[in-house]
Amino acid sequence: MNPNQSTGLGESVVWRGSLSTFKIFGSLAPAAFDDKREHFPHFDASTTSGIIVDVLRASTSLIAIVGAGCRGVYVDVKPKSGEYPFEPPKPLDHLRADWVYGGELNGQPIQGIDPDGKPVLGVIGNSPTEISPGAFDDKLLRFFSSNGSKAIRSMMRAELRSAHVMCMANITSTVEAVLACQPERIWLACGGFYGSGSMEDSVACGIAISRLIDRGFASEYEIDDDAQHMLMVARWYLYGDHIAANELIVKLRNQQVGRLLADIGHERDIDAAVAGTGMKGSLWGDMASVRLKLATNEYPFLVPENSTTGAMDDV
Repeated sequence: MNPNQSTGLGESVVWRGSLSTFKIFGSLAPAAFDDKREHFPHFDASTTSGIIVDVLRASTSLIAIVGAGCRGVYVDVKPKSGEYPFEPPKPLDHLRADWVYGGELNGQPIQGIDPDGKPVLGVIGNSPTEISPGAFDDKLLRFFSSNGSKAIRSMMRAELRSAHVMCMANITSTVEAVLACQPERIWLACGGFYGSGSMEDSVACGIAISRLIDRGFASEYEIDDDAQHMLMVARWYLYGDHIAANELIVKLRNQQVGRLLADIGHERDIDAAVAGTGMKGSLWGDMASVRLKLATNEYPFLVPENSTTGAMDDV
C-alpha cells in the first residue's frame, strides 16, 4: 500500500504508524513542510502550533521591524514581473493606517509603483542593520520576500492553532508565546535556501527545541527526524544557555547563504542576525521581547501579540 494513501479514516498510514507519536516536528524548507503536512489529519493540525524561521534574513528583519514599532506586516511574494505594487494589500485596504513598503532585490531596496503609476523606492530592504528604533512607529508594512514568504504561506495554509515568527533574537519570547497557546504539538518550519535547508535556520530551531525540552514539553524521544537534526546542529554551538556566537558567525560566512550575502555586499548581516552586531541603538534588545504571530489563516498578515490591529473584528 502506498503510504501516502488514506486509510479511509481521514489519516495516512504514515500518521498512524509513526508521526502521531511525536510532539515536535521540523521541516528544513517550505516544500518539505507541505509534503509532511499532507499526512496530518485536520483535527491534529488544529491542536498544533507553528514556528516560522528564516534567520538570513526575512524573519530577523521582520522581528526588527516590529521591534522598531511596526503595527503589522503583510508579507507578500515577490512578483515574477518585477513590478512591485506599492499600495495597501486588498484584504487590508480598509484599515486606516500609514502604509509603507519594502523588500530587497539583489541587495538593494526594491522600487515599486505607487497608485498614480510613479516609481517609488522602498523604505526598507531586507537588512536588519538598516532599521532604527522607532522608525516604523504606528505604521503598517507591505513586505515583499521570497523564501520567508513561502514559509509563512505554507504555515498559513496548514491552519494550525497558532503560528509565530522567530529569529535568533527572540527565541525565548517565541517559545513562551507558543507554550501559552497550549498546543499538543509544535512544528518548526524553516525558510531554507531555495528549497533546501540552511544551517542558520537549523541552529535557531534547534535552540528552541532545546528550550522546549528543558521546559518539559517533550522528551528527546518525542521529536521527529528533522527536529533531531536541528537539535544536533544547535548543540554544536550551545554551551549551557549560551551560544558560541563568534564560532557560528565564522561558520555561516562560508555556508551557502553567507557566501551569497558576501556577493551582494551584505556579509555584515550575518553578525547582526546571530548576535545583534551592527544593529542600531537598542533595537537588538527590543527584538528580544517581540512575539510576532500570524493574525489569521486567511492571508499572510503578522502582528505583535500586544497589537489590536490583527484582531478579527478589525481585519
